[in-house]
Amino acid sequence: MLLPALNKARALARKSACMNNCKSIGTAMNMYVGDHNGYYPLTAWEPELITQQTIISFGPLVFLPFPFEMFSMFSLRLRKYSNYEYPLLCSIANGYYGYLPDRAAFAMGGYEVEWLCFARDYVVAQNAGDIAVTQTLDAIEK
Repeated sequence: MLLPALNKARALARKSACMNNCKSIGTAMNMYVGDHNGYYPLTAWEPELITQQTIISFGPLVFLPFPFEMFSMFSLRLRKYSNYEYPLLCSIANGYYGYLPDRAAFAMGGYEVEWLCFARDYVVAQNAGDIAVTQTLDAIEK
């Protein structure tokens, strides 16, 4: 007769402990966000995101696929420095890894930059777009 009451009391104690743990985690997250300009901690750390790029060319036309939503500045740089007459940057090709802002956008902030900081499990360096453009230009010269 005493056993069901004991089990009920034990379950309530576990529930209370669980709620306290959840509150502690929430408080810690709020403190982290407050100390880091509103950004949440990453869930994992991958030092480098490696993607494949299949470049297709037809005479003066070349398709340059990227698995990001690229800022227009990158398309303009590819057009300016490409040996092809018509280089076409194709965003969100072969996957989708989010936005790829340029350095100015990183400096200004905004939803694209904030989205990269908490919605993905990798870190995008501020010069990642510059590296992508340079590597793509190197690839189409070969």
